[in-house]
Amino acid sequence: MFNNCPPAWVEFEALHHRLLLFLSSSWAIKSKLIIESDCIQLIDWCLEREVPPYPIRSRVQEVVERLSSKGFCVRWIPRLYNLDTDPLAKAGID
Repeated sequence: MFNNCPPAWVEFEALHHRLLLFLSSSWAIKSKLIIESDCIQLIDWCLEREVPPYPIRSRVQEVVERLSSKGFCVRWIPRLYNLDTDPLAKAGID
């Protein structure tokens, strides 16, 4: 499905699925979602600092509207800061 897609598009799909999962959970009623990513392009799309590519623009805009209407926080975390957590996350997947 994601063959030959730019990495930021794949990151967007992951964000979109995380958002849907959160909104369908009981946490959505009482908690605020904080989205962190090391993909600066994705963060720029979410914060509307950069216009997404045409093929996914409407989907990104839809997600951005949901994020802003709920007051969710979107942050860029440099990959360097994820060096310790990345292996833990991958170990949890296997």
